[in-house]
Amino acid sequence: MKQRPAFCSRPSVKFLPWLLVAMALASDCSSTERLSGAPGPEAHFQTRLSANQAVSLEISPMLGADVSVVGSSDPHVQLDATPLNDYSGVTITPSVNSGWLRLRLDPSGSGQRSFNWLFRHHAEAKITLRVPHLATVAINGVNGPVRVDGVSGPLSVKIVNGAIEVNGAGTMLSLHLVNGPIDAGITDLSRVPNISIVGTNGSIDVTVPRGFKARVSAQTLLGPLDQQVNDAAAPGIVNIRLVAGPVAIEER
Repeated sequence: MKQRPAFCSRPSVKFLPWLLVAMALASDCSSTERLSGAPGPEAHFQTRLSANQAVSLEISPMLGADVSVVGSSDPHVQLDATPLNDYSGVTITPSVNSGWLRLRLDPSGSGQRSFNWLFRHHAEAKITLRVPHLATVAINGVNGPVRVDGVSGPLSVKIVNGAIEVNGAGTMLSLHLVNGPIDAGITDLSRVPNISIVGTNGSIDVTVPRGFKARVSAQTLLGPLDQQVNDAAAPGIVNIRLVAGPVAIEER
């Protein structure tokens, strides 16, 4: 049998471990490069809310955000934005018109942010908004979860991807989400219900206190429906619409 030349056997065995090491180092280097951006400076805003003034938080589509909205007895509005794994910071632009305090959040600096959400799949900024608990509040964004606690005034939340979770809400409520779950816990019955909750893919779970009265219309095209609340003679209305996923509205 013809023997294989020496240079075709032993050197290749020795070369293989070095090749694997080189590949591992290259992988580590590329990973380090993707995550090397340090968080930028935090952004803060605070002002006293005027009587009957509403609050609007507009989040740029280029900014993935993890949003927390907290209601309190303090008459001030406070907004804190902390960048996460980013190369610069967040810009807050306030304006006042038509009875609204409008707060706009945009990424500042690096033009690479448009790819961060797609490739990293996590929030770029953690945002905390504190408002008077009876204030009218509107939140609009694209990517990121929104959690609202203790805001019983009129509330509107519209996002595309993420989740919406509302606790201690009133009965003036508008929640719109394309992809993700919606959980709404209603506790304040001081206003006639006017509730609209709309989703595409995910789930909708609404809980109301005993004594809640409203004409409830709930529908899901692809998923189970558990509707335990409906009063055809009540003045208030609740509209719940979902394309794919379960829907539940119940008393607790």
